[in-house]
Amino acid sequence: MQESMNFETPLHHSGDPQTSRLAAKKQKETGQLSGDRLNVLIELVKYPLSTGAEIGFGLHDGSKRNCHQMAMMSRKRLGELVKGGYAIARGSRPCSVYSDPASTYEATEAGKRLVRV
Repeated sequence: MQESMNFETPLHHSGDPQTSRLAAKKQKETGQLSGDRLNVLIELVKYPLSTGAEIGFGLHDGSKRNCHQMAMMSRKRLGELVKGGYAIARGSRPCSVYSDPASTYEATEAGKRLVRV
């Protein structure tokens, strides 16, 4: 039986405008949220000790979301994966995308089992 990433993390802040709440609801209902989480986790298993921006730039596929948006998305999803127990922060180093110091992450055993790459 394959595990699933069914865990709840807030997708918007209580003070956010209604548009943020609607966007979060749409992400969940369309499956975009779980798809993004899984894609980030797959990249993390393939490339351990990556930063969020490095994963985001690796995921960019020429779609409507640009590279910067993908980097922002992957950083958000990494935080959720850490809270869900599928990834862990492992220090920091200069990011190869932005050159600034950035946290690095790797998949936990639970994350690796879920992906099975």
